[in-house]
Amino acid sequence: MSEQSPPSAPEEPQLPEWAVNLAWAQHHIRTNWEALVKPPVIMILLLTALIGYYVGSSGSREEIGVKNERISFCNEQVSAYRDRLQGATPDQAAKEIAGLRAKLQASDEKIQILMPDEPRHISEKQKGTLLSHKDELAKLKKPILVYAWYLGDSVQYALEFVTLLSSNNILALGPMTTVCEKEERGILVGLKDKENPSDDAKTFIGALKSSGFVVNSTKWNMQKDANLDFDLFICP
Repeated sequence: MSEQSPPSAPEEPQLPEWAVNLAWAQHHIRTNWEALVKPPVIMILLLTALIGYYVGSSGSREEIGVKNERISFCNEQVSAYRDRLQGATPDQAAKEIAGLRAKLQASDEKIQILMPDEPRHISEKQKGTLLSHKDELAKLKKPILVYAWYLGDSVQYALEFVTLLSSNNILALGPMTTVCEKEERGILVGLKDKENPSDDAKTFIGALKSSGFVVNSTKWNMQKDANLDFDLFICP
């Protein structure tokens, strides 16, 4: 049988660092007591303590002063906001601001309809793609009537369509001024029968869409004796 090693002695618990420092300080104070109680040493210790106290209190006063200035500034800002809000709560102010923004956006949309910052034009790419369909458009049985809203850039935009089509042997007439309903916006193809557009109308709409135009349709109330089934509306 193998011999068993004797059990090891339990480790003594270590003192915390502050206790070790305290014991070190006590040891050196006892050892050097006579030198520490001499008047010059006491004066140096007192002077060091006073300097430390002064530096610490001075830093605290500066920190408190900075904090007081910040508090004063925040109070002034809060007071200014209260005056501007005229007693309204933050929720009421936020609701009022949201309402004003909505009104401003609606007003801007109306202004853009009357005086757009960037008037619409047919791009060169759109012209090229649309003219790639000129043979099939030239075979349409009826002329294309072009109508435009009388304000904003609609008339000029419609004139570009008439000029482009007419100069390539595609019969287009206009632009003639009209009134667009509130929900009628952009490029519209007016159809006598929205549910069953004619082959000519489908050809025209397909050519516009393949050229990158966003096209919608609308009901077209043409005169009964007119032998036409679709036209082009340019709305704001």
